[in-house]
Amino acid sequence: GAEAAAALARRLVDGAVRDLLAAPHGAVAECRGRVARLEETSAKARAELDIALKFVDWFSNRGEGYEHNMTALDRRLDG
Repeated sequence: GAEAAAALARRLVDGAVRDLLAAPHGAVAECRGRVARLEETSAKARAELDIALKFVDWFSNRGEGYEHNMTALDRRLDG
């Protein structure tokens, strides 16, 4: 009765854990691969964001003068 049910439950749990940990097609291996790809994507995005933020900082400090010059140049070329 109870011992047989506990033994069956233990075998089912052990089997499920083995399946999760089975390399290379197990769920844990798949999850690790996805995490590695996400970390790589995140690092690339972080580098791109750093460049964009540096431009925003530069433009907020010096961009008005460049924008004014470009507007004046556009008027001169159009006019």
